[in-house]
Amino acid sequence: MSDLSAINSRIDYMLGLIAQQRLEGSASLTEAGQKKGLFVDPFLDDSLRDAGVAQTGAIFSGELTLPVTIDQVSLMSSDVSSPASMASDLSLVLEQSARTGTMKVNPYMAFEPLPASVRLTPAIDNWTVTNTSWASSITQQIVVGRGRLLIGFGTATGVQVLSRSSRPAEFLRQIDINFTISGFGPNEALSSVTFDGVAVTPVAP
Repeated sequence: MSDLSAINSRIDYMLGLIAQQRLEGSASLTEAGQKKGLFVDPFLDDSLRDAGVAQTGAIFSGELTLPVTIDQVSLMSSDVSSPASMASDLSLVLEQSARTGTMKVNPYMAFEPLPASVRLTPAIDNWTVTNTSWASSITQQIVVGRGRLLIGFGTATGVQVLSRSSRPAEFLRQIDINFTISGFGPNEALSSVTFDGVAVTPVAP
C-alpha cells in the first residue's frame, strides 16, 4: 500500500507541474505582466500600473522617473514682438570657396576635317651596299698525264675573304618615288605640297 501511495503522490505532483506550466504559458500569451510569482513592467506606458492607487512616479522613454510639475507657463513679455537672442558675432569655422563642376567638351560637335592620306610607292626602300677587297689572284697550270704526256693550259681564279663588316648607311640613295594624295574635297585646290622640304606640288595639265 505504501508503494501505491508513493506512486499516486508522484502522479499528482507531475499533474500539478503540468497545470502550472500551462497556466504560465497561457499568461505569457495573453498578458505579459501576469505570471505566477513574477511581474515585469517594461515601462512603455501606464497600462500595467495600478490605476486605483495614486502614483508618485512617471514613465517616460522606458524609464520610471520622478514627475515634473509645472505651475505656470512662462510667456514672453508684451514688449517683445518676436523671439530675441543675445548679441553675438559670427565666426567663420569652415569654408568651402571652391566646388567641382562639369562641362561639355565640344558641345556643338564641331570637328576639324580629317587630314589627307599620302601613299608612297615604294613605301620602304631596302638596299645593300657591298664593298669587296680582292686577294691576289692565283693562276695555276694543270698538267695531267696518264700513259702519255698531255699538256693543257687553263686559268683558275680564287677569292679569299679577308674580313667582313656592316654599318648603317649615312645617306639615302637617290631613287624615284611616286606618291598619291587623297582625302580632299571635289575641286579643292592645293596651295603647296612638299616632301622633306622639297616642293612637289603637282602641275595641273
